[in-house]
Amino acid sequence: MAIRIKPVGKVYEPRAIKKVVKEYIDRGVEEIANELAQNVAKRVQPNWIRERTRLLLKRARRIEKGYEKRMAEYVANYLRKGILRQKWKSRWKPLSEKYRRYKLRKGLDTRILLAYHYYVNSITVYQLGEDWVVGTKPFQKHPKTGIPMEKLARFLEFGTRNMPARPHWRPAFKEAQKNAGYVLRRYLRDVKAFG
Repeated sequence: MAIRIKPVGKVYEPRAIKKVVKEYIDRGVEEIANELAQNVAKRVQPNWIRERTRLLLKRARRIEKGYEKRMAEYVANYLRKGILRQKWKSRWKPLSEKYRRYKLRKGLDTRILLAYHYYVNSITVYQLGEDWVVGTKPFQKHPKTGIPMEKLARFLEFGTRNMPARPHWRPAFKEAQKNAGYVLRRYLRDVKAFG
């Protein structure tokens, strides 16, 4: 299981959650052992141990899957907010004067990547097999140009012959990776994994 950042082809496999899940399982196994020690006088059925272990592993897998979804949502939100706030504007080539005047004349948003807001609104999270994908809505096309949003995302990220690159997926992904510990702590607190 992993988180895929579709337009740039990056894959993030959260290692922190693996450690947390291992600790969770170890703690659960310890609880089962303690319970067994307290009930030595009783005849313990092997099925009871198997059932407790199965439930523990099931909950650990649910925590892992939930965290990956939460992390993917964090990346998508961080990306949307970054575009709306023009977080990476200092790295982008400014709009051409001709295009800026066109946007003003048409009453469009003059910020970079935000003329109609179609692109930023198409950024989403969806599940593909075992992985969570952060990308644009599948099969959605830009209403004005007819270009598939996924293709547009690559054009905007890497540039074309006629359009300068305005990277936003890679910086958002890099920043989100730095904040993975924070997202993990918040997620574990929300699901009360150890409580």
